[in-house]
Amino acid sequence: MLNFLDFWGKAQPLKDAQTNGHPIWAHSLDVAAVVERLLASSRVRHARLSDALSLSENNTSSLLTWIAAVHDIGKFSIAFQSLVPAAWPAAILGQDVPVFRKRPRHDVIGLWLWEEGLGADLTERVWPVATTQVKRMRTVPSRR
Repeated sequence: MLNFLDFWGKAQPLKDAQTNGHPIWAHSLDVAAVVERLLASSRVRHARLSDALSLSENNTSSLLTWIAAVHDIGKFSIAFQSLVPAAWPAAILGQDVPVFRKRPRHDVIGLWLWEEGLGADLTERVWPVATTQVKRMRTVPSRR
């Protein structure tokens, strides 16, 4: 059984940190919490987004925080995990860290996973009501 808790999401810890990085699950929850706070901080923004998505404000919050939580799904890839050998999840992926001549970016991998069916499958399982809204939205890879 894979333990997703071992996958890293951010590998530059604070100077006094006890770990090699920040796990994906924690990073994903952090980003979702920020989106939730941003929506809560502006009723006007929240109302405009709700209107644009044809959703109630409650469902808009749920949908956008969920999308924020899964935005880095590509970080579970071997290509991304091998970027920092010290944080490599060896217990899950084995001891040998692969070397890539040309490494795909995690946002490109995430978009590919989403378009190959993961997006529809996750949406259908987690929140079937939002399936049509998610299909209308297009995830744009980050420019970082």
